[in-house]
Amino acid sequence: MFRLDSPMMQLQPTLPTILLAAATGARSMTGLAASARSVGAREPHAEQLQPARFVASRSVAGTTAALAAMELLADKLPGIPNRTDALPLVGRAAAGALIGATIAAAARRDRVTGAAAGAVIALLSAHLSFRARRALAERLGPTAAAVVEDVVVCSLAAVGVAAMNRRAEAEEQQ
Repeated sequence: MFRLDSPMMQLQPTLPTILLAAATGARSMTGLAASARSVGAREPHAEQLQPARFVASRSVAGTTAALAAMELLADKLPGIPNRTDALPLVGRAAAGALIGATIAAAARRDRVTGAAAGAVIALLSAHLSFRARRALAERLGPTAAAVVEDVVVCSLAAVGVAAMNRRAEAEEQQ
C-alpha cells in the first residue's frame, strides 16, 4: 500500500508523470483525463502555465473524461487496433507528452523535460501492457484480462492523482 507521506510520493513531479503516463500507455485517455481533473481542481486557471491552463479547462477535462470512459468500453470490442500499431502509439506518445508537460507546468518545472519523460513512459507502458495483457488473456481469457488491465490502469491513475494532490498540498503549506 502506498502512503501519501512516504519518500516515494515526494518525488514531485516525477512520480505523477510516471504513473499517469503509464496509465496512458495502456489506455490512451485515462491518464490525460485524470491529470486534467486534478490540475483543473487546484488553482485558478489564469495563473497556470500552458499547457496546464488548456488541459485544466472544463471543456478539455470533460471531453477527456468522456473519451476515457468510452475507451474503457471500446477496448473490449473485436477489431480494435493494437496499441502497439503505429497510429495508436503516436497518440499515446502525444498524450504522454501532454501529461508530462502539464504536470511540469503545474509544478513550475521544465515543460520540455516533462513532455519528453511522459512520451517515453507512455511508449514503454504501451508495449509492456500489451505483452502483459496478451499473457494474461492466455490464462484468463480476453475479456477478463481486459478488465484486470482496466483495474490496474485506473489504480495507476488514482495514485498519480493522489501524488499530484499531495504535492499541491505541500506547496500550499510552504
